[in-house]
Amino acid sequence: MATDLTNLSARFTVALSAAVQKAIALSTPEARMSVRRVLNLTFGTGAGQADLVWWDRRTLAKDTYEDLDLTGSLVHAFGHTLALTNIKVIMVINRSDQALGEHEATDATIVIGLADSHPWMGPLSDAINLRAGAAFACDCGNADGWNIDENMSDMLRIRNLDADDEALYDIVLVGESA
Repeated sequence: MATDLTNLSARFTVALSAAVQKAIALSTPEARMSVRRVLNLTFGTGAGQADLVWWDRRTLAKDTYEDLDLTGSLVHAFGHTLALTNIKVIMVINRSDQALGEHEATDATIVIGLADSHPWMGPLSDAINLRAGAAFACDCGNADGWNIDENMSDMLRIRNLDADDEALYDIVLVGESA
């Protein structure tokens, strides 16, 4: 493992529950559903494991983009530059609709994916638009992850489509080192 971390545990949970009702003569029956997905990752490299995690809250000026180099520009919480080879979990939350710190709430839409050069596709076969307040989260299951190739597919683009306002977003990547 090419990481300076000595341990990592990650739990990725997606849950949705809903209840519907229909008023009929003399009663209002209800139907409920609940779906839950949990992925637990332990420290290491291989199926069901990860040894790197990176997160950040980032601001994009109006009508700009940034290409995140997944194999050499991201620095984790302890100051080490990451060189990801696989990603197990990706989560992006467009927080543009919230007044946080210096950021004023806006309606900026961001787009995830499709860098011009060396685009990392991962679970993305096309770009994903996230309106202000929206989130995208995806895991690869307990498999080996979505591959990152330093020479072919290591750039993740995040673009602010709003010509008038800045965008604010959170991003989390959980994966493996070489």
